[in-house]
Amino acid sequence: MVDTRISYEDRSQQDLKAAYRIAALIGAVMILSLFIYAAVVEFFRDDPSIAKPRMAAETMEIMRYTLLGVTAVLFFAAGYLQKLFLSGKAARQGSAVQRLITGAVVSYALCESVAIYGLILFFLGGQAMDFYLFMGLSLVFFLVYFPRYAKWEETVKEGRKKAAGAKGK
Repeated sequence: MVDTRISYEDRSQQDLKAAYRIAALIGAVMILSLFIYAAVVEFFRDDPSIAKPRMAAETMEIMRYTLLGVTAVLFFAAGYLQKLFLSGKAARQGSAVQRLITGAVVSYALCESVAIYGLILFFLGGQAMDFYLFMGLSLVFFLVYFPRYAKWEETVKEGRKKAAGAKGK
């Protein structure tokens, strides 16, 4: 007779893989949205009623540099928040897997926001290169902060060790 029971460890591993697939799918869709924004920019690029400067060049330059500064801060904030979620310090409620998904989605939102800054600059200043600069930065953010399954596995294993240690006391 074959034992068809699944061990707790196997079930936990399956749950983690399923959660990671969901998080990766959400990330892929958010990355795809950047290319949809690019299509919007290309569609309106030559439309003089849409892609025209709505602000003075000096004001646009100040906005551009301000948003580049915000982007630099977001780069470090995304890394910090991701470490918080991986460590479990960001949210005590929910399982480790739920915290990992939440951390991934928060990171994705910060990554995507950079491209949205470029989209805003495009609609205010009429320069497609503003959008493409911020889209490129956004893609770099996604590359750096896209969750790695091995890191998730390591985080869950560390959490189990800490929980086992706390029960033993």
